[in-house]
Formats: sequence, C-alpha cells, structure tokens
Amino acid sequence: MGAHSPGSFTTQLCCAHPVDILFDSSEVLGPISQGKWPDSIQLNVVPGSGPPPANPDPTAVQLLMGSLYEHAFITYFENNRALMKAKHGAVSRWPDALAFGRIVRHAFAHGGKVHIVDGSAVTWGNLTYSPAENGRRVLYNDLSSGDLTLLMIEMDSQF
Repeated sequence: MGAHSPGSFTTQLCCAHPVDILFDSSEVLGPISQGKWPDSIQLNVVPGSGPPPANPDPTAVQLLMGSLYEHAFITYFENNRALMKAKHGAVSRWPDALAFGRIVRHAFAHGGKVHIVDGSAVTWGNLTYSPAENGRRVLYNDLSSGDLTLLMIEMDSQF
C-alpha cells in the first residue's frame, strides 16, 4: 500500500481538547500529487490518546511545520474576516471562537507568540489569553494542529 492509498490515516493530536482528529491521507495527498487541491476531507473526531507534551522551545522541524500551520490559519482568517464582520459587526461583539481566532491569528503574525495590544481577553474552551500571556508561544504549548482544525470548524459555524 502506497503513501496515497486509501486507508493510510494521519492523526492530529489536540492539546486543548481531549480528542484526536483522524483523516485519510489519500484524500489530501492524492489530489496534491496530481497538481490539484482536495475537494473535501472527511474528518473523524475520536476520543483522544492524550495531548502531546508542551514544548516552549520547539525543534527546527516543529518550527517549520508550525510556520505552515500558522500561515494556513492566517490565510483562513483573512479570507473570512469580511464575513465575520458582516455577521457580527465590531470585534467586541464577536462570539468566543471568533474572538479567540482573531488573537491566535494575531499571535501567528507576530512570531507565533501571544501579542495583545488592545487589552482584550479571550476564551475558547479552557484557554484564556490576555495581555498577561504576551510573549507566550501558542503552538506546542496550548494549541496543536488538531486544535486549529477544531477552532476553524467552530469558527465556520459562526459566520
């Protein structure tokens, strides 16, 4: 069975939620290897195997992968910002997931670390970020790729 064969699953662990996300790698890698973009991906949310250990000093490979996750999240956020504003108006009226996503986007645009300059505090699940967390690395401490996937799914439901 090859790397693009159906049934080859990839797992995204979650730090902030007690779940893992599994998806068939062939749904992503198959189209990409043919110069196309996937039309859809079936995500399976299952009970978690446990969060990865927090890592305030990620390795070079983690930083490389993290930059991909961060860029993808920033792109997602910016592509949907107008829809968020159209539905909810001022940022102060945004639901928790959108407000938290805005702070995560801002962190990713500032070296992957919390960077709150407007004094706001945001909560998503059991995580809260305020100016007191400024300078704290987001990925590999509080959030993982799986958490970003869950956050985007929840954000999608709010605009």
